[in-house]
Amino acid sequence: MKICPSCSLELSLEECFYKSSSSKNGYMSRCKRCTNKRTTARRKARKALKGTRISVAALGGLKVCTKCERPLPLQAYNKNRASNDGLSYHCRSCQNGYAPTGKKDAPPNRTTYLRGHDYTIAVAMDRATLKLRDLHLIEYYQLLGEELKDK
Repeated sequence: MKICPSCSLELSLEECFYKSSSSKNGYMSRCKRCTNKRTTARRKARKALKGTRISVAALGGLKVCTKCERPLPLQAYNKNRASNDGLSYHCRSCQNGYAPTGKKDAPPNRTTYLRGHDYTIAVAMDRATLKLRDLHLIEYYQLLGEELKDK
């Protein structure tokens, strides 16, 4: 027997409470009837709020950016099929702050790293963590460096 905190009734666990693996006793704290009432009320509240967004047409062709909160013309937004109005939530200037800056600032790949650094740096790294491909590249550039020194 367990007391429901919502309706204050003492009810049997197996018949009147839903199972829950996250609770200590294995059952939810509220009875089935109170749980169903609560979820139904939440569902109705969500349905009532649905469609209450300010439409783009109501603002006269402007949309408010959710980041900087400025009303901007529709041309200031990128396309986004997932949103209701077909435009992204943030304006382009705010989105540019999130995006990576490009290939120039991107970290180099393994080949250019090994080509630009001395072989001793690569040997100092733990050989167990290096992939077989990296070991082959290290050996290749070491041999290439020795050939260039001989010339």
